[in-house]
Amino acid sequence: MSLQSSPAKRMKFVSHKSIATGGLVDDVWILIEDFAHQPSGLPRVCLGLWVLLGGRHQQLCVHSRRLPSWVEHNKMRVVTADLGVWCQEGSANDLAYLGRCETLQLLKLQCSSMDIDNRYDGATPQCATIGALVTALGCTRSTFHTLHLNLSHNLIGDPGAGSLALLGGCHTLRTLQLIVGKSKIGDAGAEALAALRFSPGLRTLRLGLFWNQIGCIGAKALAALADSPTLHTLGIDLEGNRIKDEGAGALATLINSRTLRTIELKLRDNSIGDRGARDLARPVNSPQLTIRTLEIDLQTNLIEDAGVRAFMGSLEHPAPSLHELRLCFQGNC
Repeated sequence: MSLQSSPAKRMKFVSHKSIATGGLVDDVWILIEDFAHQPSGLPRVCLGLWVLLGGRHQQLCVHSRRLPSWVEHNKMRVVTADLGVWCQEGSANDLAYLGRCETLQLLKLQCSSMDIDNRYDGATPQCATIGALVTALGCTRSTFHTLHLNLSHNLIGDPGAGSLALLGGCHTLRTLQLIVGKSKIGDAGAEALAALRFSPGLRTLRLGLFWNQIGCIGAKALAALADSPTLHTLGIDLEGNRIKDEGAGALATLINSRTLRTIELKLRDNSIGDRGARDLARPVNSPQLTIRTLEIDLQTNLIEDAGVRAFMGSLEHPAPSLHELRLCFQGNC
């Protein structure tokens, strides 16, 4: 039987006891599996190979109390982990164990709709649970480069957002997706998260801030992400906030960034009118534009014909650098 899902599909597995078939050592098979990234089909091919590779890519839901034992068992082999963790009061120490994973490269962690709150941990000016998590991830080894963190539907608030901004201090981090929708974050929290622009190695940043309490002040703060010298991809989801025309105009300055190449702005339901639409449309045909991909979602706002015409006018002579533009206006006046 041959391995159909990897570049090694011509190689036969004659025995589950011989992982290094054809003279390939274990490390080479690990590289092959990492490239194919489809470990689910391996048990049918070679049980020994599955045992070798199965622990490197894991997906599971676990109570925070069981997280320390999982870490101790996998800390020297897990490379990518997709974890749904049930947190409750006192989970801070459990989450801190994640910092002991010495081979971890990519972590997807979901703690949404759990009992994470914004109470302080004694004299520490951080949220207890979030602060412990951020500290732990900051202690990961040099291999750690990608984090997808979903903390939606929790009482994070502005103090918790300030703690999350400390993730920018993780020097190895290259990709960060931070989803904190419906978490009672306001302008102060947005200002804190804007400090991620100082992260020394971050290349891709996506912020899910939907259905919070962010206004034009917070939008102006987030616009400062354009100043990051390292970011090339930026996505901001502000659906259901209250940035209005002034906030939309501030976010339009992102489009003029000299370092960003991809921008995704989801601005549904923010009471944005024609003035905000015109501000967002104005940079699209600028000859100095360096953006290659631009997505702007303006559904369910207060935009009338004048705002739509502003975008249509910009599209007549778009900037030479702009390869892809996606606009959405459904549900406006």
